[in-house]
Amino acid sequence: MQITGKPKIKLRSEAHDYINLFLLLGERAENFMPNDTLNLLKNFVRICYEEPIDPSKQLAEIDKYILELKESIPGYTDVSLMIFPHEDSKAFQYRTQKQSFENKLKYFIDTEAVDSQTKEQTLNILNSHDYSVGTPPVTEAHLDLMYKMVLGDDVTELRKFRDVIGVNGDIEEAQWNYFMDVLEQMIIQSSHYTTNAEKQDFLNRTFLTVNFKGLDGFIKTVVGGGSNTVVELLSEEIFNNKDVKVIDFKNADDLFKQIESDTTSIFIVKIENMRKNIFNDKKWFPYLTRLVLVDDSPESESTNTSLVFCFHNKIVNTLNKVHTKKLGALANSQLNLRLILDKVNDKNLETFRSCAEQKIADYEEELKQFELEQLGETENNLKNLNLYKFNNFVKQIIKDKYAITKLHDFIVLVQNCKNPKALQKTNKALISEFETRTKAYIYANIEQVQIA
Repeated sequence: MQITGKPKIKLRSEAHDYINLFLLLGERAENFMPNDTLNLLKNFVRICYEEPIDPSKQLAEIDKYILELKESIPGYTDVSLMIFPHEDSKAFQYRTQKQSFENKLKYFIDTEAVDSQTKEQTLNILNSHDYSVGTPPVTEAHLDLMYKMVLGDDVTELRKFRDVIGVNGDIEEAQWNYFMDVLEQMIIQSSHYTTNAEKQDFLNRTFLTVNFKGLDGFIKTVVGGGSNTVVELLSEEIFNNKDVKVIDFKNADDLFKQIESDTTSIFIVKIENMRKNIFNDKKWFPYLTRLVLVDDSPESESTNTSLVFCFHNKIVNTLNKVHTKKLGALANSQLNLRLILDKVNDKNLETFRSCAEQKIADYEEELKQFELEQLGETENNLKNLNLYKFNNFVKQIIKDKYAITKLHDFIVLVQNCKNPKALQKTNKALISEFETRTKAYIYANIEQVQIA
């Protein structure tokens, strides 16, 4: 839902909670909320944002709406009281203060409250780079280097290989273009921490996938970890462990019976998918505030990211705070890998890989043929090197071959993420490489140092 402006009157925390609930609910909240409750919430928000003519009368009406909402949304207040209080992390507190300071500086500039010399100094402050830990300055040269190391070349150049390697067909071409878009986004976003806007963009794009289409309208967030990580955060950091029950979803009837028979517990339900809306029956609504739906799909396991769906906004808000404190910021590479696995199917990934592999073989054959024609042999590396130096055509072939080889290897990495055994093997290899390099670069390969 969307709201413009700010409340015109000072509100209690309960009122802000219901406004936040309205803001976070999806556009299709009517899929599971009764119309009278949804209209009541809309009218409550409307009166909170109205220009106060008689403030005391308006506050009395707001209090009346709050009482009606408490009756209309069963368990909302009770669940709020069960949640352990958590403050924002120090990083977010710092960022909030920084944004407040910047807004004041912009206000001074916009209202011309400072002279020209002070205005210049103010602009310098606003345009200065944030040198906080973890956000080093990144230049275009750095991004170009990352493109070449990870993908072999800039994505703008890689797009041209679609026709070269033989990707044909409307669906294949559309998925190739989407794949390139995500790769470009991945490289750019990997240069900084995941921002709230990038996280929201990811959630909006996952809305277009069919696996969880039945949960449209629920409040959702994403956690950098598997379903077990989400359960651990909810049961240890947000709720009392004794108040939480974990269920593997089998069918709607069994789930309803379990929730109906226990009126005090918080239910965490692991789901592989939810393509059909099972909550449109009014019988579900009284229990939705105690329900948390956690993504336990193969894509979640492959990317170590889990979508979380909930009706209670304070559960989601607290989960986001706890995530930042305990797990840190989300990794953009994980989110972009999830976008690839959600939207690019296995068949097309294999098509891209095989086409790239065939083109690499063609380039190798072309280079051998050229060496044979010019030198009469193909195994003399020194002569080959001298030959390549002075032939721009061969240089371009080598450059293209390098780019396609890197892209091929990245596609193989994406495919391995979908195979649990291959993923485990890849993770062990990456961890081993990280430990080896850390020991070499930082500890000079001292034998007594063990990297945990």
